[in-house]
Amino acid sequence: MAEEEVNIISHLLEVEQNAYLQAKTAQDDANKMLSEAKAKADSEYKAQYDVLVSELEKDYKDRAERIAAEYKKNIDDYKNSVEKTEQDKPAFNAFIKKVIEAL
Repeated sequence: MAEEEVNIISHLLEVEQNAYLQAKTAQDDANKMLSEAKAKADSEYKAQYDVLVSELEKDYKDRAERIAAEYKKNIDDYKNSVEKTEQDKPAFNAFIKKVIEAL
């Protein structure tokens, strides 16, 4: 009878060992699948991120160039209008004289 009990206990320990190995294998497989899925998701995210950053940088560059060109045109237009304006020296002298007299 003792030998039978030892055999049963040995069998139960063997079944428990097999269950442990199967659970460990399943956990290792799950960890591997999670790692692969995370690596794939990270790779897809980086690819989409790089595309978006590239688009935003191009848009920024285009806008900066357009604003710089508009700024230069406005400054050039202003300079031309100032250069084309005739000086009214008699009116300026009268104004200065009036300001000095007010002091």
